[in-house]
Amino acid sequence: MAICGSCGAAYAAKVLSDGRIQPIGIGSCDCGSEDFKPVDE
Repeated sequence: MAICGSCGAAYAAKVLSDGRIQPIGIGSCDCGSEDFKPVDE
């Protein structure tokens, strides 16, 4: 899981080989941001 760094929306996500976090099935948040942070469980 990851949250958008701009609006806080939560998405199922994966960590890419370069370390970036990518929501599954979308390229960016509904607000337009591409900055995602992992959710601490």
